[in-house]
Amino acid sequence: MDVLVVGGGLSGVAAAVSAAKEGARVTLVERAGFLGGLATGGWVGPILGLTIPSTGEPVIRGFLEELVGRLAAKEGCYSFEECLKRRCVEFNAETLKLVLDELVAEYKIKLYLDTVCIGAVVEDGYLKAVEVYTRAGRSHLKGKVFVDAT
Repeated sequence: MDVLVVGGGLSGVAAAVSAAKEGARVTLVERAGFLGGLATGGWVGPILGLTIPSTGEPVIRGFLEELVGRLAAKEGCYSFEECLKRRCVEFNAETLKLVLDELVAEYKIKLYLDTVCIGAVVEDGYLKAVEVYTRAGRSHLKGKVFVDAT
């Protein structure tokens, strides 16, 4: 794999999708049985920090705008424009899980759910692989670039 992302919360999925959009072969590893991290598993929301507080100008676009568009199409949140007005993204956690699954599938990201990163394989001072534990046991996942989104 070109890019290996550990952590399937919102930032991990954003990193994985962004790398895949640039043509990288991507693997995403998540401890839980679903994506979204605390946003979906802990029902932690809304997503804040969309705008500059004093002016209301947007500071976040890209992945979040695409995510909100997909969520809004499934009635899982307001439109991006409405979220900017509200200065937050209030979302349905179950719809968010579905949208994240669809994004990962669409961009052909290899996904490991219920997988725990338990170690690192370092050679000559460089990270070469991560050791993971799945229901099948221990294994190593190699990559050229690693993203720690845990």
